[in-house]
Amino acid sequence: MAPVIVLHVEDDPSLREFVGLAFENLGFQGEILKAASVAQGLEIIRLQSEKGRPLDLIIVDMNLPDGKGIEIVNQVKRNPAWTGIPTLMLSSETDATTVAEAYALGANCFLPKNPSHGNLLDVVESLYHFWLEQAIRAKPESTDPMRELLGQTLGYKAQMSQAYLRMAKMFTKTINHAEFFLNLSLSQSNHANLIAFLRNPNQGHSVPDGLSREMRQNLSDKRTCLLRVEGSIERAAEPSIEDAYRWCLELEKDFNPDVLRAALCYCVPNAAAGVRVFKKSVAGYLAALSNQILSESRNSENRAAAGTLQSRAITLLH
Repeated sequence: MAPVIVLHVEDDPSLREFVGLAFENLGFQGEILKAASVAQGLEIIRLQSEKGRPLDLIIVDMNLPDGKGIEIVNQVKRNPAWTGIPTLMLSSETDATTVAEAYALGANCFLPKNPSHGNLLDVVESLYHFWLEQAIRAKPESTDPMRELLGQTLGYKAQMSQAYLRMAKMFTKTINHAEFFLNLSLSQSNHANLIAFLRNPNQGHSVPDGLSREMRQNLSDKRTCLLRVEGSIERAAEPSIEDAYRWCLELEKDFNPDVLRAALCYCVPNAAAGVRVFKKSVAGYLAALSNQILSESRNSENRAAAGTLQSRAITLLH
C-alpha cells in the first residue's frame, strides 16, 4: 500500500513542527506536506490529485494569513475528486457558530488547540490514533459519497465520546455515576472502531437519493444537538445528575432505528458479521442509557424520554 500522505495547513511554523514531531514519535512513517496559507493548501491538494497521489488526511487551522481555513474545507467537500479526504479543523477558534459552520460544510472533526481538559499534545495524540491508525487504515480506491458520510460519522462519534467523558469527570465523587458515563464514552469509541471497519472498500449497493438525504440530514441534526449539549456542559457549574441525564437523552432524541437499518443494508451489504455486531453494540448502549435513567431518575420528562428510547433500542434488533 502507498504511504499515507497528510497535509497540515498552519501558519505557525512552531506548531507545524510540533505536530510533525508528535506524529513521528507516535510511529508515523508516511509523508506530511506543509502549507502556511489557504492558497498554498489548495495548490498542494490540486497538485497531489494531478500526480495521482491524493491526500489521505487534511489538517487545517482556522485563521490563516490569506483567509479562513474553512475555505479549504468548503473547496475539498465541493470537489467530487477530493470530497472523500477526511478534513479536520485544528483551531484555537472554537465558538459554537464557527464549529457549526465547519461541520455544515463537511468537516469531519473539529479539534481545539487549547482544550478545556488536557493539552495540545493530548489532542494531537488523539487525532493520530483515531484518524491515522483507524479511519484511513485502508485507503479508498475511488470516491464514494457513503464512505465520506461514514467518515463524517467517525468524527461525530469521537465528539460524543468526549462529551460523555466530560460528564464522567463532573461526577467523580459518585463512583457509580462516573462509571456509567465512562461506559457510555467507551461505547462511542467502540462504535467508531466498528464504523472504521465497515468503512473499508466494499461492494455496497447504490443508496437511493431519498435515503441518502435522510442520512445526511440525520447526521446534521445530531451534530447541531451535540453542539447544544456541549454548550450546556461548558456552562454548567454544578450540574445535577438529572441535568446530565437530560443531556444524554437530548443526544439520542432523534435516533431512528429504521434509518440505521436501511443505511447498513445499502452501505455494507457484504459485511453481515460487522453489521450484526454494530447493531448489537448500538442497541446495548441505548438500553444501558435508558435503563439507568428509568431506574434512577425521578424526573417525569426524563423517564418518559428514556422509555421511548428503550423501545427504539429493542426495535433496532428486530
